[in-house]
Amino acid sequence: MKIHNSTFDTQRPTPNGVWRTVPFDVECSQRGSVLIIVLWVCIGLVAISLYFANSMTYELRASDNRASGLATDQSIVCAARYVSTLLTI
Repeated sequence: MKIHNSTFDTQRPTPNGVWRTVPFDVECSQRGSVLIIVLWVCIGLVAISLYFANSMTYELRASDNRASGLATDQSIVCAARYVSTLLTI
């Protein structure tokens, strides 16, 4: 048995300008469906952004390792020059 309370009814205009009574629960169920869809879309966007943030973390580590490798190579070359200069004197 469905109890219909008049305090939950809403007046809405139709396209021809006539006002009609629309039950509140129909409007709420439509709004609730839209809310659930929007929440799922937001969860999907958050998941995608977390995936790409994790990917960028790996890229940052790779670039840091590359810069450290170049600095190490330069220090080895510098040490070799220093030793060769000491040996030629």
